[in-house]
Amino acid sequence: MPVIGLVGHTGAGKSTAARWLKVQHHAIVFRHSEFLLAVAAVYGLPVDALSLGRIWRGLASQFGEAVTAERVCQLIATREQSSSRLVVIDGIRIPAEVERYRRLPDFVLVKVYADQVIRYERIRNRRSRPNENEMTWSHFLTIDCSPAHRYIDVLLDAPGITLDANGTDEEFSERVEAMLQTAQQEVSARCR
Repeated sequence: MPVIGLVGHTGAGKSTAARWLKVQHHAIVFRHSEFLLAVAAVYGLPVDALSLGRIWRGLASQFGEAVTAERVCQLIATREQSSSRLVVIDGIRIPAEVERYRRLPDFVLVKVYADQVIRYERIRNRRSRPNENEMTWSHFLTIDCSPAHRYIDVLLDAPGITLDANGTDEEFSERVEAMLQTAQQEVSARCR
């Protein structure tokens, strides 16, 4: 089974795709932000995007830009039967992470895309973090252009499968299934 790495801007639909694959295909899901949220919780720090970016920069300056990718790879390696289960990595943000994951034989990069206005509305409606429903357009643009997000456009141009997250929930679910089929075909073709 493939190891699917999801990259995309905030609100693009990465976590929605990961949840779908977890529910429908019993995928093991790793979120890069989980590690940053854990650090924030230990130190009582805010859990907004800008604060998480600062935490990541601190870790990356000490341990390298692929620090969270290295940890995810360790966890994948220690999972029993992980090669027979679908693995999804939610929230890839920088080229160093992709480089690390590409060393996994079954890795497939999936680029999740949604229009900027749609992403803004999703963030305001999802309420997964405090005060997201109060986010202004200006604050959204600040996050979109923050240092933690500077490589996302580069990664969206990298080789991989594109997942269009515009449209209805039903259309998106169908596209996630089609993406999974393509990813499985790519991994199978490598094994031949």
